[in-house]
Amino acid sequence: MQQQLHCPRDGNALAPVQDMGLDLDTCPDCKGIWFDLGELRRAEDLVEGDLHWLEFTLWHDEEAFELTPTPLACPRCGERLGSMLYHNTGVVVHSCPACEGTWLDHGDLELIVRQLADELHALPTSSLVAASVREAAQLITRRATLAAEWGDLRGVLGLLARRFGARHQGLLARLAQVVRETPLS
Repeated sequence: MQQQLHCPRDGNALAPVQDMGLDLDTCPDCKGIWFDLGELRRAEDLVEGDLHWLEFTLWHDEEAFELTPTPLACPRCGERLGSMLYHNTGVVVHSCPACEGTWLDHGDLELIVRQLADELHALPTSSLVAASVREAAQLITRRATLAAEWGDLRGVLGLLARRFGARHQGLLARLAQVVRETPLS
């Protein structure tokens, strides 16, 4: 039998739901969502596919955030949750330092994804080129599975191609014409 989780805000039993292919736990009253370790990152990737290659997690660089203790209890392990700003989004999230789960209040996931997507699309082209080189190197060193690394590389190259295409439409059309007219022999 699976452990019954309770909302850190109002103490109500969390309801397990399938959303975006993930098994999440939500509060039927306040509509907050509990994300176990890794689920928030997967949810971001599913909501905004271009985010999946960004190397950001809450716990990636512990010195980059300050965790402020709160009276809220972790739904998973009972430890006290800490609050912090999620990256540069302006959204305050509640995270458990013990099990590394994350509580988001209603609407926070959408705000996080929108802010991260805006940040991603504002990156200069040089940053996308640098990211594509890092992702290509990770294909060789295999920090993650081959499929994950290949997906990351394809994602950043796709962003780079769309940006290039938007800025150089005439050149892109000419290249497509050359490809069509060039015999394959």
